[in-house]
Amino acid sequence: MKKTETASQKNRSQAAGASSLHSFRQAVLPRWTRILPVALLGTYLVVLLSRFAHGGNRYLPFFEDDFFYYLVVAKNLVLHGVSTFNGIQPTNGYHPLWLLINALLYRIFGDRESLFVVLILLVWLLVCGAYYALRRTQSTLHLAGGYGLAFAVFSITFMAVACRTGMEISLTLFFLAVFWQRMAVQPLESQTPRNAMLSGLLASGIVLSRVDALMVVAMYGALTLYQPIGKRKTALQNLLWFGVGLLPVAAYFVFNRVEFGAFLPISGIAKNLKEGLSPSASTIKSLLAVRSANVLLTWPACVMGIVFLLRLLRRPGEDDSAGVGGRRVQLCVLLHPLLFYTVLSITSDWPIWTWYLYPLVPVAALLGPELIEDWKQLKSKIVMRGLTAATAGFAMLILINLMRPNATELLLYQQATELQSFAKAHPGRYAMGGGAGMPSYLMSSPMVQLEGLTGDAAFVEVIKRKEPLVKALNDLQVDYYATMLLSVSGHVHGNCYDLREPEMAGDRSPVMAGHICVPPVADYVHADGRHLLVFDVDDLPKQNDDEEEAQR
Repeated sequence: MKKTETASQKNRSQAAGASSLHSFRQAVLPRWTRILPVALLGTYLVVLLSRFAHGGNRYLPFFEDDFFYYLVVAKNLVLHGVSTFNGIQPTNGYHPLWLLINALLYRIFGDRESLFVVLILLVWLLVCGAYYALRRTQSTLHLAGGYGLAFAVFSITFMAVACRTGMEISLTLFFLAVFWQRMAVQPLESQTPRNAMLSGLLASGIVLSRVDALMVVAMYGALTLYQPIGKRKTALQNLLWFGVGLLPVAAYFVFNRVEFGAFLPISGIAKNLKEGLSPSASTIKSLLAVRSANVLLTWPACVMGIVFLLRLLRRPGEDDSAGVGGRRVQLCVLLHPLLFYTVLSITSDWPIWTWYLYPLVPVAALLGPELIEDWKQLKSKIVMRGLTAATAGFAMLILINLMRPNATELLLYQQATELQSFAKAHPGRYAMGGGAGMPSYLMSSPMVQLEGLTGDAAFVEVIKRKEPLVKALNDLQVDYYATMLLSVSGHVHGNCYDLREPEMAGDRSPVMAGHICVPPVADYVHADGRHLLVFDVDDLPKQNDDEEEAQR
C-alpha cells in the first residue's frame, strides 16, 4: 500500500513538474515584444541598403570576394553560354542553385547596380522567411513562448551577419528552416507518399544550394530509419519516396561527372586535398579565433550545443514533449555542426570563413529555450521580458555595426581597383590566388584563379602533383601574376620571394611553390606592410634557368 502511495506521489510530482514546464514554455510575452523582430528585420533591411549610399561602386567591398566567383561565372554563362570563370577552363566551382539565381539576375540587370540591389533584397527576404519558419518550428516543439523569442532573435541575427556578403548560405538556411518546420509538424514516416516526395524535393533544394548540406539530409534519413514512429517498413517506404524527391541531386552529380569530370564541385575538391586522415587544427583555430563574429555569435552557439548535448546525455528520454519527430529535428540541428566540422578537419587544413558557420545558426532557436528551464531565477516574467528586450537591443547594435565594411573587405576592394587600373594599361592573361574574385569582375582581362576553386579537374591535378609555380603559370600561358604578401612574413627575403599557391592551404595540402628573385613590374603598398605585387611572367622562366645553371 505504501509503495502504491509513493508511486502515486511520484507521478503527481512529475505531472506537476511537467505542467510547470509546459506553462513556462507557453508563457505569453506582452504585445510590445511582437515589435522586436519587426524592428530588427527592418533595421537589417536599412543596413543592407545603406551600402548603396556610398556612391560609385563603393558598395562592392560589402560583398564577399568569393561571391564574385559566382557572378563572373554567371556573367559568362549568360553572355557566352559557357560555365567558366575565365574563358579558359570550364568549371563547376559553385553551388548550382545560387549560380542559377545570379545568372537570372545578370540576364535581367546586367552589370548595373540594380543587380546588387535586387540580390540584397532577396537575401533580406530569405532571412525573413527563415525567421518565420524557425518560429513556427519552435511553436511545434512547444518552445515559442518564454525565451523562445529571444533565442530566435539570436539565431536570425547570426544568419543576418553570415548572409550579408552575398554568399549562398542565405538560400541554404532558408531551405533548412522550412525543412525543419515541415519535419517537426509531420515526421517523414508519418507523411503520405506524395508529401514524402515533396519533402525530398525540399531536401534537394537544401543540397543544391550548398552541396555539403547533404550530410544533414542523410543524417535525418538515418535517424528516421533508426528510430521510426510506427513500423520500420513504413519508414523505409517513405524514405524511398523521399529518395525520389532527391533525384535532382542525383542528376546534378551525374551531369557534373559527364560535363566536368568530377561528381562534386571543383571548389570543394580543391579545398579538400589534405594528405592523411588525422584531423587538422585549422577548423578549430578558425572557430576559436578572437574576432567579433566568433565572440558574439559562434562561441555562444557552440556553448548552447554542448550544454544541450550534456543535458540530453544526463536525462535521456525525460521531458520528451516535442515527441520523437521533434526530438529528431533537434538531434539533427545538434549533430550537423559536429559532423560538418569533424569532416572538414579530416579532409581539409584550410581556414574557414564566416559562411562556414551556417550549421550553427539554428542552434539557438531550436535548442536554446530548453537550456534555461532549470534556472528558476530566470522564470520571472519581469526577468523574461527584460532579457528578451535586451537580446533584441544587443542584436540591433550588431546589425548597425554592419553598415561599414571591415578592414579586410576594404583592402580587397582597393586591391581590385589597383589591378583593374594596371590591367587597362597592360592587357593580357592574369593569374592570382586568393582575392581574385572582385578583380576578375572589374577587369576585362581573363583571370586564372590559382587556388583551383574556379578551375577544372585537370588544374586540380596540377596542384596535387605540386607542379612548380612558374611552370604552371607558363603552361597556362599567363602574362601577369598577382599576389598579396606581407613584408614582415617569411615569404619575403630581400629582393626574393617565396611564393605558394594556394596560399591559404595548410602544410599538409599540396601547393605549387616557387622562389622568385625578379623585381615585380608593380608594387602597391597597403596598410600593415602589405604589398600587392604584379610579376611579368615572361621574366620568370629566365630566372629559373639561371638558378638551375647555378645549382649545376
